Formats: sequence, C-alpha cells, structure tokens
Amino acid sequence: MIGRAFSAFAALLSELEARNADALERAAQQMADALASDHLLYTFGTGHSASVAAEFFHRAGGLVPVSPIHDDTLILTSGARRATALERQSGFMSTVLARYPLRAGDLIVIISSSGRNAACVETALYARERGVGVIAITSVEHSSALPASHASGLRLMDAADIVLDNGAIQGDTLLALGETGYRVGSGSTMAGVLLAQALVCRAAELLTERGLTAPLWVSSNTAQGDALNEASEQGYAPRIPSL
Repeated sequence: MIGRAFSAFAALLSELEARNADALERAAQQMADALASDHLLYTFGTGHSASVAAEFFHRAGGLVPVSPIHDDTLILTSGARRATALERQSGFMSTVLARYPLRAGDLIVIISSSGRNAACVETALYARERGVGVIAITSVEHSSALPASHASGLRLMDAADIVLDNGAIQGDTLLALGETGYRVGSGSTMAGVLLAQALVCRAAELLTERGLTAPLWVSSNTAQGDALNEASEQGYAPRIPSL
C-alpha cells in the first residue's frame, strides 16, 4: 500500500502543471498586479481546505501582504461537527467577512475541493460585489458531479474569476482499500498546497521581473530571521489581523 500511495500521489501532482498552466499564469499575473498596487491577498478555506489557505500566510519564502480569513468555529479541531454544519449554513459568513476590510483591487484565493458549501460560495460572491478578484482552488470533477447546494445555484468554480483544478476525484480519495468498499488517500490538500506554492513563486518572479522587490518572509528560525521580518510585521500589522 505504501508504494501504491506514493505512486497515486505522484500521478496526481504530476498532472497539475499541464492541467492548470494557463490559469496559473493568469492568476499569478493578477496576484502580482494586486501586490504591485499595494493591495492585499486574502485567503479562505474551511475544514481541511483551511490548511491550504494557511499555506499562503507567514511562511518562509512566502509573500508578506497576505491576510487569511478565518473563524475559530470553522476550524475542525474546535469541533468538527459544528464546523461542518456552519460551513453549510447560509448567511454565516456575513459576520465573519465583516471583520475584514476587503476593497476593490484586492485579491482572494478561496479553497474548497467540493466547491458546494455556502461558506465558499458566499465568500466569493461577497468579494466580487466589492471589486475583489476571486481565484478558486477546487476540484472541477467533484464540483461537476453533484448539483450546487447553495441557494444561488452556484458552485465556487461558477463564482470565481479564475479556477485552478486540484485534480481530485469525487470523494477525494485516491485508493481502494482492498474489497472493503472503503477508500483512502485524500489528495486535495497536497495538490492545493502545490498550486499555492506555484502561485507564490510565479507572482514573486513577476514582481522581480518588473523591477520591484517582492515582499517575502524569511524563516524566523534562522540567525537573522526575526530581525529581517520585523519591519514587515510592523508595516502590515495594522492591515492584517492575523499578524
């Protein structure tokens, strides 16, 4: 099974670049445009998608002007059943989003493999109403296989400006567990993290090609890490609540 797992995950990840080449370039260009104009990149995901949203934030080699949108009640470790119920509850995100000053010209990356729940769809619609560009990291196959559950009739991929396909199948799991009928090996998080890192790398490269200094974090666990990051933390703390 270990060999099968490595092979299955490697196959999933190996297809991501070709599957998303054009969308990744457009998303990175949009990200570079926003950051070059002193706008913020917001990220949002619930459940395990929150791991991908966090990948953009305060990470060594990552972009500084990133503000994750989160609420403790949507974190699985604060109560998995409650978090699942709330991400499906229409209207819940309005109070969460009100805490973040999204403005025209900003950009948001929303992550949801199924793309069906109210939280991700309403966040996308809220952002677009305010002139914020929306990039989705989702599974096109999973989203297409089931009807939209949100009252708008939209799924995340329908409400986004740019869609990055994580390649996950319906149900997310990659491997059958013998003849048991169960499946294992969730691929969406690993694929989402790779897409996130590819976006950050290309956006930083684009800023550099324009003659701009890409605002990047360095590891705090290096000799000069804290000193190098201090100016960024002080400069963006008023704009990024999670700092």
